[in-house]
Amino acid sequence: MRAISDDISSGRVAVGARLPTEQQLCSQHGVGRHTIREAIRGLVDAGMLERRPRLGTTVIAAEPIIGYRWIPGSIDDIAGNMAATRIVRPRGQSVVADKDTARRLGCRVGARWYRFAGPRILRDRSVLDPACFSEHYVPDTATARRAIATAAISPLDASLQRVEQEIRAGLLDDEQAAALHAEPGSPALVVLRRHYGARERLVAIGIHTHPADRYSIVMQLQLGTTPGSVG
Repeated sequence: MRAISDDISSGRVAVGARLPTEQQLCSQHGVGRHTIREAIRGLVDAGMLERRPRLGTTVIAAEPIIGYRWIPGSIDDIAGNMAATRIVRPRGQSVVADKDTARRLGCRVGARWYRFAGPRILRDRSVLDPACFSEHYVPDTATARRAIATAAISPLDASLQRVEQEIRAGLLDDEQAAALHAEPGSPALVVLRRHYGARERLVAIGIHTHPADRYSIVMQLQLGTTPGSVG
C-alpha cells in the first residue's frame, strides 16, 4: 500500500490515470497477487483508488481521504466526499416527477429521472453508522444510469458544472429511517445539490439526508473580519 500510494502522491501515477494491472504490479514490487489485491483494497478504502467494472482501477485522489464534510464548501469538497464514502445496498428506479417530487427536486412536472439511492457510509471502517441517506437523480437514459452507478464525481467533472447547494431542515421518512437505523419522523439536516451543465440544463440532483445526532455545524467568527467572511 505504501509503495503504491507513494507512486500516486509523487505523481508517477497521475490522478485520473488507470493503475497498472495486478500482474504488472506483482512484477514491479516483487510480491504475489494476493498481496497486491489487499493493497489495492486498502487504497480503495482510503479513497485513493476506484474500481469500475470493465474499466479497471483508476486513481481518484493523490492523498488518502480523511473525514467527511457535511456541507461541502467547494467542488473539491464534493469530489472528496464521494471518494471518502460509498453507498451500500443501493436501489435504482425510474421515476416521473409529480407535483410534489418536482417541488422537492426543483424540476418540471413530468420530467423523467433515474433515482439511485441508499445509505452512505465512510470508507473508514472504524465508523459503522451510515453518515447519511443519499439520493442521486440523473436523466433516465442508459448512459446516465451506468455513470451514476459508480457514485463518484471527479473535480474535472464538477468543474464543468454550476452547482447550486441548498440546506434545509427536514424529518426522516420511513425509507431513510430504516436505512439509517433511526426513528421515522426524527429531525434531519438535508443538503440538496443541483448540477447545471451547458445552457443551464439541470443534469443531476443529489439529496443527502443526515440524522440530527450525526452532524454538527460549527462556525468561528473572528474580530476584524470583513462582512461575510468566515474563519
